[in-house]
Amino acid sequence: MTGVYTSQSLEIAESAKWAIALYGGEDGDVLGAKLYFGTENEKRLIGIAERRKAEKLTLYAFEGPAGAVVTNDPEGVRRAIGERLAPPRDGMRLIDEIRPSGPYTPPTVTEAGIESCLFSWRLGVTYDIAPDHIGFSMVTDRIEYVFSIRPEDTNIYCGASINIPRPEGLFGQGQYFRLRNFGDNSAPFCAFFADLGGDAAWRPVPKLVCENGDCTNTDDGIYWPVKRFTDEEIVLAGCGGDEYVYYRRDGAKREWFAPPLK
Repeated sequence: MTGVYTSQSLEIAESAKWAIALYGGEDGDVLGAKLYFGTENEKRLIGIAERRKAEKLTLYAFEGPAGAVVTNDPEGVRRAIGERLAPPRDGMRLIDEIRPSGPYTPPTVTEAGIESCLFSWRLGVTYDIAPDHIGFSMVTDRIEYVFSIRPEDTNIYCGASINIPRPEGLFGQGQYFRLRNFGDNSAPFCAFFADLGGDAAWRPVPKLVCENGDCTNTDDGIYWPVKRFTDEEIVLAGCGGDEYVYYRRDGAKREWFAPPLK
């Protein structure tokens, strides 16, 4: 059942091969994300990150390249690996469509422009796996999901955000789920919250005003302006001096979503 389904305590974004489930809320004591892989009819859990309010440690487990499980909680979240994805529950609402597609090559910047390319190039699933890392992203029509675990320094990032392509770059309207753990969590970007159950609607984007082409925070959201581009890649000025690079032919792409019909 492809699509994005949400409720106040659970959100599931499911494609033909992948699914990411986010759970937690203001009144709950657990915040977590689960990553599944399989077929359209059956997907099994291959990664989990979870944090309880009463504890400082973020727990994780994921299957490495050879199937060995990497975890810091062998008697807890490790046991979830392999569980099957249950279909969306009664009461969950469909808030976004996912249209799985065969591999295709999106248009160039010359053919379609910055805004259209930032939309079509990002659609779909990217995935990479190594003994010391699991990285996943899914971009639907409206939402961008991330599931990333790097055990070496307990660098964990699971999130759901609404990022809107514009001719000037990408506008971050807001993040409504964030499980961001790094080391002892003293870094200012570390945060843990969930505000599930919304409709993921795109608000009108305010005019871009930025200084020196840098990432710009506004009362409405964050602008990541275009730093440079070619027909094959678009580079945005990211936060903290980072660069966010998007490729027309992304080698990490594992599943393609078809753009909506015009």
